[in-house]
Amino acid sequence: MTKGIMLKDALIAYNRHSKDVEVGHLIQSGQPDWAKPYQMTTGAAFSDVRRMKGLLARHYVMSTFISLVVRDGVDLKSAYEAFWQIKEFREAIPEDMQYRMETNIYAETEK
Repeated sequence: MTKGIMLKDALIAYNRHSKDVEVGHLIQSGQPDWAKPYQMTTGAAFSDVRRMKGLLARHYVMSTFISLVVRDGVDLKSAYEAFWQIKEFREAIPEDMQYRMETNIYAETEK
């Protein structure tokens, strides 16, 4: 499994009701704002999230994932692929789902 971005460093940017979702490093002073094209940001954008660890961090990232998909209408596949970069997201999902994502579970439906 690749290392990924820890939640405390992960900025989650997205547009509601779209496939537009991206996870990247928190923008530091003087760096280009890669999240500018997006309507919404969450994750490490909040100082409380940057302090989360362990079970609380895994709960937060899963709750955020569900909120983006269910409440905000972000495409499930796009959200899953973006959140896959977050270490705590990968830790929170069952191993069989990790394997299935790495082997492209969507290949059957895209034919």
